[in-house]
Amino acid sequence: FCLNAFFNAYWSYLFFYKHMIGYALIDALLLQVTTMLLFVLISHSSRAIGLLLLPYVTWNLFAIVLNFMIWRMN
Repeated sequence: FCLNAFFNAYWSYLFFYKHMIGYALIDALLLQVTTMLLFVLISHSSRAIGLLLLPYVTWNLFAIVLNFMIWRMN
């Protein structure tokens, strides 16, 4: 969970403050990996709580697509 929170905060720092869009994309991909791992680990304990992570997983995928498109256009 802490690693996921770190990648989440670090993405904002890279993307908005440093304007390092390529590195932010890599960070977003790592964020998605940790989110999926978190989803799998939590789903084994509680399916209901795991399902509550699905909007976050979807939002991360959307952010990755947007980040990639911005990176590609620049």
